[in-house]
Amino acid sequence: MDESQVVGGYGNGDIHQWKIEDGKQQGLTMQVNGSISCIAISQDRRWIISGDSGGKVTVWNAANHEKVREIIEDEHYVCAVDISSDCSKIASVDYYSARIFSIDSDDRLLPPLTHYGATGVRFSPDGSRFTTASYDQGLRLYSAQSGHILFDSGPQGSTNTSSFATPLAWPLDGQQLFVASISRITSFDVSEDSYSSAEWAIHEHRAETSIVSNSRFIACSAGSSVSLWGCMSHTQIGCIIPNTTMISCFALSPSGQYLACGSNERAVTIHNITHVLSPEYFVRGSPALPVPPVPLQPHPSQLPLVQVSDEALKSWTQGDLASTEMLLSAEITGTSSASHYLLANRALIRVHLEHWALAIEDAERSLKIQPSPIGHIAMAVALLGQGDREGALCTFDLAFHDCEVHEHRFLLLLKSILVFESGNQEEAITRVGYLVLRANNDSDDSTSYLYTQARASRDSDVLGIMYMRKGNYGSVIPLIERAKNLAPKDKQCPPLKTISLIFGWSFNALAIVAQKAVEILLNVVRTLDEEIQASEEIADWIEDFKAKCTATLESVGDEAVRSERHNDAIIQYSTALSLSPPSPAGLFIKRSEARAAQGLWEDALQDANEAVRANPSYHWGYEAKYGALHGAKRYDEAIDAFKSMLDVIEQSDNREIRELRNNYISPSETVVAIDVIVRENLRSYPLVVINVTTGCLCDSSERVRIFKADPSFKELVSSMTSQLDNERILRVVGRFYAYTTFSHAWQGNEPLFQDVNAAQSVWNLPDTPLNEKLRNFCKKTRRLGYNWAWSDTCCIDKTASSILNQSLTSMYKWYADSAVTLVFLSGVAHPSEPGDLTRSLWMTRAWTLQELLAPKAIIFYDSTWEPYLGDTGTNHKELGKSNEIIMSTPFQRAPT
Repeated sequence: MDESQVVGGYGNGDIHQWKIEDGKQQGLTMQVNGSISCIAISQDRRWIISGDSGGKVTVWNAANHEKVREIIEDEHYVCAVDISSDCSKIASVDYYSARIFSIDSDDRLLPPLTHYGATGVRFSPDGSRFTTASYDQGLRLYSAQSGHILFDSGPQGSTNTSSFATPLAWPLDGQQLFVASISRITSFDVSEDSYSSAEWAIHEHRAETSIVSNSRFIACSAGSSVSLWGCMSHTQIGCIIPNTTMISCFALSPSGQYLACGSNERAVTIHNITHVLSPEYFVRGSPALPVPPVPLQPHPSQLPLVQVSDEALKSWTQGDLASTEMLLSAEITGTSSASHYLLANRALIRVHLEHWALAIEDAERSLKIQPSPIGHIAMAVALLGQGDREGALCTFDLAFHDCEVHEHRFLLLLKSILVFESGNQEEAITRVGYLVLRANNDSDDSTSYLYTQARASRDSDVLGIMYMRKGNYGSVIPLIERAKNLAPKDKQCPPLKTISLIFGWSFNALAIVAQKAVEILLNVVRTLDEEIQASEEIADWIEDFKAKCTATLESVGDEAVRSERHNDAIIQYSTALSLSPPSPAGLFIKRSEARAAQGLWEDALQDANEAVRANPSYHWGYEAKYGALHGAKRYDEAIDAFKSMLDVIEQSDNREIRELRNNYISPSETVVAIDVIVRENLRSYPLVVINVTTGCLCDSSERVRIFKADPSFKELVSSMTSQLDNERILRVVGRFYAYTTFSHAWQGNEPLFQDVNAAQSVWNLPDTPLNEKLRNFCKKTRRLGYNWAWSDTCCIDKTASSILNQSLTSMYKWYADSAVTLVFLSGVAHPSEPGDLTRSLWMTRAWTLQELLAPKAIIFYDSTWEPYLGDTGTNHKELGKSNEIIMSTPFQRAPT
């Protein structure tokens, strides 16, 4: 996005450009075959770059939306794209590698740079470097000129986020690099060779995290909100910015003034954050537009007396007063003439924040623009906050002069609440009692809400709340008893929502109703003597009331889960469990799942165990236990819990439950499927390889044992519960068993099979140049991210003729199936020069041709183990940048 327009892509392949000021689409719709996964815009505003699920990077003319060219180089889903600051280069990643292209000609400027699990890519501000971020292999910093790896963070910089997250950001000076993962941001100092790091927690602890930056501050999205952080201070700046929906993607304008948040519901919300941060955080040169932070397609709320945008209403009702004040302030400054409703709303918020003088100022401005009931009410509650009770009550009465006739009775109820808040509780209760009586006797629907809605099973009783606040719990019982059979006429109950907004009486949700009812009940029970408690009638009433409270709390918790408000759900389920329901297993399971969604694995496990104890025949308890253990990465225990669940299902007396077994596969079935793929892979792999972690020689059976003890195997078995995913098994097995091969010139007493076996590890071999050569090969293998290495010196038992013969006949295939072959040019000094390869000792070997032709990828190293000719690409066999290496061999120059 820029300061006037925003561009967004969709799953159907459409790309739209909208004007921020009015939300209208600009120009034609751009479209590709495949879902849009990422978009970037060049700083000169000439180009729009898109990546899609079909592996294509597309260049669009930003002025007329015409397709300029397609770059079909990525073999997989394009996860991220970026454009250099000079607008000359495109970077893309596709889970497996990064690629750099010319934006003008689509020529590939560097060979593919392998980085498994890569989901993010970003150029540095000056364009001289770029970085990639992987799901589980950290981040890597490259030279944009040569592709040389300048820094590899290892697992510390892993994102643990999906391809839809944007995990990377740079500050303006390019001295730091930020990477986001679930629950935290990590900063790497890339100004010096030490590459020191620091990390800090963000505002959400479970949601997938994305970051964007204008080079002066970082915007961090997680769930349905955004936090802001200083690039230099690493501290939170401004307040949390709430969004109306879960954020699936977001962008920041170059100046930093506008934040665009996209959701899976095809809605885009624009936030103007100039009122959140001080001016030094914004880049000058991009004029701000007066845009309120409302969705491009707003849905105004319908409440009596109050008019408020959906976004502000959501923030207000969630109790986030500081964010609501910020939203309302942005709306006020974003219009040429402020609405009296906006000013009255902000006055009420400032009352709750105890900013009395500012609240009165807003109320006065609202009334000057247009006298209204909400303006008078805002002034009244502000005066009450300052201690002016008489002035508050007199001011409130002016609301009756500026209201509609149908609003009179609602204003009477609001006046009663103001009287209660002013300290005259008895008078207030008398007033509301009279209104209840009138509502009961009045057949007019317009008045009946005072009783029915105030006592409906989904809303709190105003009179009951007054009694409870006064401490008269006994008077509440008949009100609740009388109300429990009433059905709400309006499940949303807008009047009580308005009361909640004005006075902060948070009784507009079932959660508060049930919790207050529980509080009342427990206080009543404590005040009853033993004889009354022993009464069968009282006991039955208490149990019935507890059951209704439990059901209500559970319903509220379920709704919170559906809205992904898991912490709220935990509170509701916990309150319900405090009532000691006779069958608590279901509540324990629901609280376990809510805690698991928050990443509270141990708490989730505790609840799951309680569910199993409460009802051992309830299979859902074991499923919750499995989920908690799997999330905690205790895979062995998770597998056992899953087996227990299957046993309970199979042994159930209920036929429908037994039929659920068809929905699952057993861990043993998964293991069998994995074993088949492992055997097929190892059949064509070397007989013996080096474990580069331990340095030990391992045959096939030992490799299988090591794999089955590895977390990747256990996670694979634990995660497949409903169906086999052979493609995923192939990926995991292929990655685990991938190996490198060694090509070099023998130079005398090379370490043999018996030598390594006797030492039990290559790391234990005596310190000799040839042993060090083998160790360096293993170190490079480990650096490249592989577990296994094969060398013809020590991985063949040459004393066994059958093994030797099999190895000789299989060697070409072993080189061909390797992930990469590392070639050591022992006689080539550093820095190497063109022609050194031709003159090297390695070129004189009989095996050279086979070891050059068979591998898919080759990396040449000089005598100091630095890349030949400084080429840091992942495959020197690729034509193009590495042409000189291949073309300099005698096989290419042989006369015809």
